[in-house]
Amino acid sequence: MKGKRFVFVSSFGYPSRFAHALHGLHMARVFSKRFADRFLFFVNVAEAGALEDVPHRLLFGQLGRSIKKLRLRRIFLPFVLAFFFFRNRSWRGPNTILYTTDPALFGLCAWLKRLFGLSLVVECHGTLTPRQVRVLHKVDLAVFVTEGLRSEYVASARKAITVPNAVDMAAFSAVQDDKHALREKLGLPRDATLVGYIGRFEPLGYDKGLRLMFDALAELSSVRMVLVGGAKKEVEAYEKYARERRIDARVRIVGHVDPVRVPEYAKACDILAYVPSEKNEFFGRQTSPMKLFEYMAAGRPIVVSDTPAMREVLGPDEAFFVEQGSLQAFTDAIRAIHDDPKEAERRAQTALKHVQTNTWEQRVQRIVSSL
Repeated sequence: MKGKRFVFVSSFGYPSRFAHALHGLHMARVFSKRFADRFLFFVNVAEAGALEDVPHRLLFGQLGRSIKKLRLRRIFLPFVLAFFFFRNRSWRGPNTILYTTDPALFGLCAWLKRLFGLSLVVECHGTLTPRQVRVLHKVDLAVFVTEGLRSEYVASARKAITVPNAVDMAAFSAVQDDKHALREKLGLPRDATLVGYIGRFEPLGYDKGLRLMFDALAELSSVRMVLVGGAKKEVEAYEKYARERRIDARVRIVGHVDPVRVPEYAKACDILAYVPSEKNEFFGRQTSPMKLFEYMAAGRPIVVSDTPAMREVLGPDEAFFVEQGSLQAFTDAIRAIHDDPKEAERRAQTALKHVQTNTWEQRVQRIVSSL
């Protein structure tokens, strides 16, 4: 896209443990490599070194840390961005692509598009409000992370594509230690069958099926589990639950870790699980979890709830699909992997081959080539 400029607007601060923010950072890194000095990443706050490899500006300068109320940020944000485009003539016009993944900013970005003649791309990760839906017919491209989301809103969009989430394959390829060495390094049980979950435990109060996984230990005597990525209160809550179930000796619960450690924990496991018990539109049709792509990149057998959204990511021969919320189905899948390791390895390697086409670089290419 010779001559194009790219402005990515995010309301997050960095570093962050939230998946949506990490998604944005992955995308920003690839955009910055592609557009170089023609790319800018606007963020709320950034600690020293958090964005050193990405050209960025703080939306509110050094005052960003003081403006903590979301309402105040939304009041000042239009003036900040309008001032930038007013001051920088070369960043105006249709050759500048304005991009956001934050539905709360859709309306503001549409106003900036109209005021300064910009091109506008929005990315949707969940349910939109009626006001946000009305913006879709004004944008140049709407990107949806699942086909379920796209089909729900495609009638409102001028142009829409489905592009699932992605993974940093280089980060996983860089982990060369074998499983046993990783377990020793991370303090995990060396010889047991280790089932892992990596990600936030209860974002927005959603049930990720972790209690179901714990309950399964009563039927799986040789299995141990490790949960990685919980906030402090989440870790405390699940430690309490493990004690109440008298399985705390068989469970390791780890809080938030630096994203660079995720490949180590994933590759240290024998099996990786994502079995949300809650039946709703988000888990059923809207989510494209980054953790699934990370599981695939780890080359480990995957157990996952059988929903349309999960089927969009994983093929029938790439994972072990289980009935959503079924304890019996989950324990049966773990036993099937244990009893037929060759089949489990075949599925894991098929998933690993598939995910090679779901890198962040390829994701950006799909979006840019659709403009």
